[in-house]
Amino acid sequence: MAPTFDPGKDRENRRKHGVSLARFADLTRRYAIYSPRAGEDRWIVLGFLDGTLHTGIMTRRDGDVRPISLRRASRHERQEYARVYPD
Repeated sequence: MAPTFDPGKDRENRRKHGVSLARFADLTRRYAIYSPRAGEDRWIVLGFLDGTLHTGIMTRRDGDVRPISLRRASRHERQEYARVYPD
């Protein structure tokens, strides 16, 4: 399923992080962590794009996957992923 997102949010994410929210669908070997917020359920998703671990934030609206942010994973996130999923 292709993600749906706000074009303005996508422009901002590309400017800030250098990656389009459209790439959220391309994440491989991913796992999600539930992260509740007031008024909206969210998930932190870790997965690989082009061989590099990325972190995405998503929610579901009207049954659609809605990426909120997508960026290269921090050093701490890479270490945690390696701890949970050793290769």
